[in-house]
Amino acid sequence: MISKLVRSNIELALRSERERTISELRDLFQYPFHSDVKILHFELDGSVGDYGITVAQFKELDEIIEINAHGEIVSGGILEIGFGCSLFEHVPMEEYEDIERLDAYARYGIDRMFEWFADCFEEAGGKEFPLRCCLCYHDSGSGLDLHDRKWKELEEFEED
Repeated sequence: MISKLVRSNIELALRSERERTISELRDLFQYPFHSDVKILHFELDGSVGDYGITVAQFKELDEIIEINAHGEIVSGGILEIGFGCSLFEHVPMEEYEDIERLDAYARYGIDRMFEWFADCFEEAGGKEFPLRCCLCYHDSGSGLDLHDRKWKELEEFEED
């Protein structure tokens, strides 16, 4: 069970990053992607409330594109834009010192990060963005389609 105090403090942390995240997503939508890029892979990673999202560009999920439309190298296909949030920034330490509570908070935090990022994506105009966009947790086999907010196996993002 997640206390009202913890929920409200996690929401406070998310609100503090909302405008910056929406602005960076709008910038990302203007990025000069190479014409072979078909999928943007947003990967959530982190632990104990500190989460970050990196963005990689792919033709297919096994084919990274390491160049942009201007011929500039994109090392590892990872774009120099990222998103993140320290969800427990405002949560009193004694609230998450208990390992059982910490696990519940982490699960809740990850779920909220997915919802929050999808909300930011939509507010930034992402539904109109032409590339397929997948938000997944590090090393998982499924992801959230940011256009229709449905969970899919990663292979489904390669289908037209």
